[in-house]
Amino acid sequence: MKRIIPKLASFIDASLIVIAAALMAVLLITACKTPKLAPGGAYTGSVTNIVGTNLVITATSDLALYSADSSFALAYKTLDAIFLTERNNRDYFWKVSPQIKHTLDKVRVQAQKVVSDYAAARTAYIANPTPAGLTGVQAVLAQIQQLVFVGNAVLGQIISTNAPSITN
Repeated sequence: MKRIIPKLASFIDASLIVIAAALMAVLLITACKTPKLAPGGAYTGSVTNIVGTNLVITATSDLALYSADSSFALAYKTLDAIFLTERNNRDYFWKVSPQIKHTLDKVRVQAQKVVSDYAAARTAYIANPTPAGLTGVQAVLAQIQQLVFVGNAVLGQIISTNAPSITN
C-alpha cells in the first residue's frame, strides 16, 4: 500500500530528479579547480585593457550570472510544478483545506512580480556587471527561493498528514 496521491507521487518523483540534477550541477561547478564556462557562449563578455601602447581585449565568462540564471530557472520550474500539482489536485486539496488554494494564489501573484523583478535586476547587472549589481540579482533569487519554500511547505503538509491510502 502507498499513502500518496498518484499525481502527487509523480510530482515527488519529478522533484527528486530536479533536485538530483541541481546537486549534480553544483558538484560539477564546485568540483573544478577553476570553474569557467566555454569561451564564446552566451555568458561571454570582454574586458578591454591598455597594456603599454597596445589595446588588449580579453574574453571573460560571467560564471556568477550563469549561476544566478541557473538558480532562478530551477526555482521557477519548481514553483511551476507546485502550481501544476495544486491545479491538478484542486478538488482534493480544497476538501483538505481551502487555505491551500488561498496560500498558493498569494504565492502566484508574488511569483509574477519576482519574475519581472529578476528580469529588471538581470538587465541592470548586464549593463554594469559589478559585484554591487549582482547583489540585486541575488536579492531577487532569495525572494523566489522563499516562494518555493512556502509552496513546498503547503504541499508537504498534505503529503505528511492527509494523503489517503491507495492500493496498487
